[in-house]
Amino acid sequence: NEKFIEPYVKALIKEIEATAKLCEKRGDSIETIYFGGGTPTALSAQNLRTLIDAVKKNFDVSKLREFTVEAGRPDTFTEEMVSMLYDSGVKRISINPQTMNNSVLEAIGRRHTAEETEAAFILARDVGFNNINMDLIAGLPTDTEESFGKTLDRVLMLSPESITALVPSYTALATSEISALVGRGFTIMLSSISVAVITRLPKRRQLVISFFCIAGSILKGISTPISPRAIIIPSQASQIS
Repeated sequence: NEKFIEPYVKALIKEIEATAKLCEKRGDSIETIYFGGGTPTALSAQNLRTLIDAVKKNFDVSKLREFTVEAGRPDTFTEEMVSMLYDSGVKRISINPQTMNNSVLEAIGRRHTAEETEAAFILARDVGFNNINMDLIAGLPTDTEESFGKTLDRVLMLSPESITALVPSYTALATSEISALVGRGFTIMLSSISVAVITRLPKRRQLVISFFCIAGSILKGISTPISPRAIIIPSQASQIS
């Protein structure tokens, strides 16, 4: 509802200012800015620019290692939005199709299409972004090994710098979907951690599996060296029943 947007943005700016003061008092500095999850681009380009400007005004951003905005749904990714993000110094964006199967998108209530995802990706490249992540979700309703494989192939053709595959839990990753991944050159690796989200992947065509073994628990910013294509799976000892 539009009537809530302006007070929300104002409240968020106050929180940014308060957080900046706390960081200054503690002597903390920031290395990473991440707008997301959810869909920050659901805001207007002007409102989102206002928030980005507030962060840059209140924090020292001269030593940033990464500035990411999760573009979320491709249908919110307009030319005005992507140009504003690029001009504002955002270095990495995430364009999230979830699946490239239009019938699956319809089944889960998404309003965008696979074709809109491709158009958003091309637009981002044309504007100048050279670090793009794409989010996928394995095991969606009506999805199959074949259609999941086609999603992977279609996304890989775009050559994003990283792919994040979200999996509800270890047991939710079906054998058929593992087969689809392995068949495309991805490697299964065991991890001693039970929740994994690895996002900073410098090489092209890297796949990350994110595990949500504990509701609401996400571990971000892991910089574990992995192969160009890897499926990160918690080891037996780390699984949570």
